[in-house]
Amino acid sequence: MRIALVSFILVVTLSSRGDVFALSSTQMAVSPHRYDLVRWHAWNVLSKWIHLVVRTIPGMGISEAERFAAVERYFQLGQRLNELEPHVEAASSAGAGGESDLAILEAEQRRLEERRLAIRNDVEEAIESELSATVRAFGLADFGPITFPPVDVRFSVPPKLLVTSRRDRIERLEDTLMDPDIAVGTQERVEAAIMADSDLSALVVDIGGVATYPASIHASGDLRWTLTVAAHEWTHHYLFFKPLGRNMFRSHEMQTLNETVADLAAQEISQPAYERIQAEMPGNPLPPFGRSLHLTTASPPVDADFDFNAEMHETRLSVDRMLASSDVDGAEAYMESRREEFASGGHPIRKLNQAFFAFYGTYAESPASSSPIGGQVRRLRESAPDLRTFLGLVSSVSDYEEFLSLLEETEVGRASAETGPPSLSSVFPVRKLLSNGAAAM
Repeated sequence: MRIALVSFILVVTLSSRGDVFALSSTQMAVSPHRYDLVRWHAWNVLSKWIHLVVRTIPGMGISEAERFAAVERYFQLGQRLNELEPHVEAASSAGAGGESDLAILEAEQRRLEERRLAIRNDVEEAIESELSATVRAFGLADFGPITFPPVDVRFSVPPKLLVTSRRDRIERLEDTLMDPDIAVGTQERVEAAIMADSDLSALVVDIGGVATYPASIHASGDLRWTLTVAAHEWTHHYLFFKPLGRNMFRSHEMQTLNETVADLAAQEISQPAYERIQAEMPGNPLPPFGRSLHLTTASPPVDADFDFNAEMHETRLSVDRMLASSDVDGAEAYMESRREEFASGGHPIRKLNQAFFAFYGTYAESPASSSPIGGQVRRLRESAPDLRTFLGLVSSVSDYEEFLSLLEETEVGRASAETGPPSLSSVFPVRKLLSNGAAAM
């Protein structure tokens, strides 16, 4: 089933997304650094299936206890790598004086990465199994005991994403996947070239995951974060077969709606899986770093009084007001001054521009967003008795106006139910439930 699903999703995705075949002037500018999505799929699908087949050979499988121990060790090693990174950067920036320390630190990095890679497939399968169990418990498996679409993840370094926006208003125009190892200097040159050639705001951003199949999940996160991102990407896979997902790129509102729904669903799906895994992990800590490692303090201090979320949201609202009054130059100067303030508060941002807000603003729960969609989706979720009903309702909409009508209809029905004897028809639009199979238990 997974092979068939991979083929279907890949064909539809490649044939429907403009960032693959239709090369615009922006994409032509970045073509040497484009991410090879087809090759990534081919290699990673093959690798995961080979491991799955090997584990079915008698004597080659592992027990549940061994699998949970691998999960614990994988994320412990990831924490070690994250702790090591700022010290590697410090030794690298020290020049000749830090060469000896740098060699030791980089050798330790390679050792930790090799240990993680050796157990990666088993850990992925454990994550997939626990999320699948949660999805079935929520009643989201469409084929009885079989979860569809199957939860399938690959821990890797996802591609970077080039985002463009108009300069006179924040509007996400075009996304292009780029090689994950593109140097910062090259990113800056690409962004500057797009500004010069197309008069567009551009930004290359890091992303936590991509709804490829298997989903590409950044390997650097902790267990809770990884489960949440994996659940977020699975929700996109789930919505892919529904009107909401099929119309994701119909408008900016629909893209924000999809991302917000995936965010809320991921929070609910990931929590039970996290609790089960935590309860099963053996609790064997790694020994401390060896004495041969010369660790130095490299992380900049964070100002505890600097409220990042509040400051970022205020920045977004101010930029919106300035652009609405056609003060593009003033807005860009303001964003640069704010970027410096964020850095002083211990939150360095490489570039703060219209493309930054166009990307992060797609996620309505983000402080970089000024969209009302986050609150609207939460209101619909609060009106639904469970996650299955919520997803059955919201996944049926094909455009933002239909979502607003659904929300109004649901809230009117809920208000009526609170003043009289409640019934299913008075609280939820039954036509929506039935059309998505959400009312059939």
